[in-house]
Amino acid sequence: MWSFQLLPQLLFKLATPLKYNKEYIFNINIFNILSLFINKSYERDHAGFLIDLNVFGLNIMYNNYDIRHWDEDNDCWCVYEN
Repeated sequence: MWSFQLLPQLLFKLATPLKYNKEYIFNINIFNILSLFINKSYERDHAGFLIDLNVFGLNIMYNNYDIRHWDEDNDCWCVYEN
């Protein structure tokens, strides 16, 4: 036995830009037709920029991040000596 369900979901969500500890986040979703998520972080491990755009189920994502680690004690990027 099997079943199939198709349930429409109407969702409208608009979040004001949020600022967390060294991170900015913006998120908007309009009836699951158009959604946009932006994340920008700095002065932390793997800091960088992420943008995720979804239009009619087609998802486009761009992520650019730093491979370095942040040294909280010295307030700078970690330096590893060979």
